[in-house]
Amino acid sequence: MRISRKIGLSFFITFLLVILLGSVSIYTLRHIYKGLGQVFVKDLPASRSTYEIAISMEEVLSELNNFLITGNENFKISYEDSYKRIQAEILNLGRFISREEEKVLFEEAERLTGDIDGFATDIFEKKNKIKGLFNDITAAGSEYTRKLDRLFDFEEKKMQGEKDFLLIQAQHIPASLLIMEARSRFSNLIDELSGYAMESEGGASALRLSDPESLKDPIMDYKNYYGYSISDSERTLATELIDLSEKIDLIAISIMNLKKEIDASIDALLIKERSFTDALDNIIAIKKSGISSKLGIGATLTEDIPAIHNISKLEKDIAESWWVSGRYILTGSEVYKELYYQLRKDIDKEIKDYERHTRLRGTEKFLDDIVEVDKNISVAIDLNMETFDKKKMLFSELISTEAEIEKKIEEVLRDKDSLIKKAKNPQDVLDNLIPARWVLMRLKGEISNSSRTAVNYLNEQEAQYKDIYSGLYFDMKKYVNRYRNLSTGDKDLAFVKEMEGGLDRFNTNVLGIIDSHDKIVKDTGWTLVKLQDDLKDRLAKAVEAEIGQIEDNKEDLTKRITTINILIFFIIGVVAFIAVFVIFYTTRSITNPIQKLYDGAEIIGGGNLDYRLDIKTGDEIQD
Repeated sequence: MRISRKIGLSFFITFLLVILLGSVSIYTLRHIYKGLGQVFVKDLPASRSTYEIAISMEEVLSELNNFLITGNENFKISYEDSYKRIQAEILNLGRFISREEEKVLFEEAERLTGDIDGFATDIFEKKNKIKGLFNDITAAGSEYTRKLDRLFDFEEKKMQGEKDFLLIQAQHIPASLLIMEARSRFSNLIDELSGYAMESEGGASALRLSDPESLKDPIMDYKNYYGYSISDSERTLATELIDLSEKIDLIAISIMNLKKEIDASIDALLIKERSFTDALDNIIAIKKSGISSKLGIGATLTEDIPAIHNISKLEKDIAESWWVSGRYILTGSEVYKELYYQLRKDIDKEIKDYERHTRLRGTEKFLDDIVEVDKNISVAIDLNMETFDKKKMLFSELISTEAEIEKKIEEVLRDKDSLIKKAKNPQDVLDNLIPARWVLMRLKGEISNSSRTAVNYLNEQEAQYKDIYSGLYFDMKKYVNRYRNLSTGDKDLAFVKEMEGGLDRFNTNVLGIIDSHDKIVKDTGWTLVKLQDDLKDRLAKAVEAEIGQIEDNKEDLTKRITTINILIFFIIGVVAFIAVFVIFYTTRSITNPIQKLYDGAEIIGGGNLDYRLDIKTGDEIQD
């Protein structure tokens, strides 16, 4: 091959390499841009939409918790709004689902959303039914105790008017004991039923709950007491009490069955929620993996992707921490308390991670606002849980105090019954022992009514129960004073003193429980809701700023890539021009003279020694 062709070929290959490198650069940039474009248009919005669904689900559970804690119907309305938002967000996410594995997960999440709403709706309905049944059993219970007290009054008056002391000992005392037993069984049934309804999950109270059918047995025994004559009024009262017992039995059974169904619905809902969360987490993982594969080295060109994922995860965990704390207040389970504090650790870490993004993007103000309100919410939730722990402790003390008082009263009642049976002086029995029994029985009944009234207030948050309790506490003090006036010795006075101390503790516990409950309801239904709404707004602003930044960065990146493309085309053009110039110059200065020299050498070699070479290059070739 001639040297001229070699030189030309070398320059041509160099030119092709320059063109190839330029084309590769353009293709690479276009590939990166295409990946970023798809991520910005589809994958990143899909990830954000999935997070929004997860966040809304946490809000749905929080609204359900708040309803169960406070009984406020506004939370039911908020639940319905949150569920509608989830449905809209699921429709929005459906636009971004294309891969088969994503479709399977999406359809599962969509189905689970409906299942969760079905269980939640069932809980709302049954909770309201229980509330209505408690109103029914409270009304029936008031009528039952009123009639029972009338029956007891009849017996006390009959005893006081009875001339035959042996008849008092043989018939009136056992008959009155049956009435007292009926009162005791009724009190135990209502107390245990109220405690069972208050428990988030059927536990100790469900196991202790007496057989409701036994409620009417003492009255039936009283009515059919062998050889005992009762008036038509007493017989009518006894019949009405038996009918009321059966009515109360049916209501109690209905409440227990509904409570079991609510517990089952809550358990099923939580299982569905866990599966729902797993499905969304898998969708997010797939989207993140897709983003990484599409971007490659292009991921280094933007902070948008980690920033939007970070704040979305932060938003989701904050919402989850709210419903977990509410779940602890509902159940008292330490599992939820530990989960809450674990979430708080995760949130603190996520805030620090997001802080790095805000410094790079100049959005520190949004983070400062989020941290400030989140800290206030965290403090409020901690105080709320402390208040709940205090309420739980006071409730345990109340049960213990009530049991001690009732046990002491029963001991004294047994002593009085024993004294009546052994008494030699009928007048002492009529003037002191029988009235003392009547006072003790009324005192025991009012103690049971008082604790039941406190529980009714916790269940229904009706202010009337506070007034009812105040009246009952006054009556209890009044009965203690009456017993003091009937005291016949130091033992009775010591009992009075013990009762006064016990009632003071009882009252302190009840008022403490009511105050704690009011504080929890107020903090949950007002303080926390306001703070949480404030934080939602601030998080929404931060997310909006991130999305706005994404749009700005997307446009900026498009412009930068366009500029780079133009620059590459310009460089290729310049290189091509230089290559053409070099080829032209080389051809004129080297290739052509060499060709003339070669041609001249052939002519001279042929014998034409007079031939003259016309080479004017001004270099060694010319010489």
